[in-house]
Amino acid sequence: MERTKATQFLAVGHGRRLTLYVGKVLGGREAYGRNRARYLVGTGSRVIVEFAGADDYEETGRVFSILRLPSSSFTRLTRQWSC
Repeated sequence: MERTKATQFLAVGHGRRLTLYVGKVLGGREAYGRNRARYLVGTGSRVIVEFAGADDYEETGRVFSILRLPSSSFTRLTRQWSC
């Protein structure tokens, strides 16, 4: 896994506890035609979802990810985070 600056969280639900991390990958990576900030959400060494910096990331801090739903359709998820 790439070097990240990560924050750990404890997720509790449906009678289960899971330690998750949200980490910013140092240096970002090329995506959608430009070098973008990159955030990973995972548990242990398994990445669950990856977010990339939006076009206006430098001004807003917004990131996005394309997620596949159980119905096999896709949705766009946008969050504003500071790690």
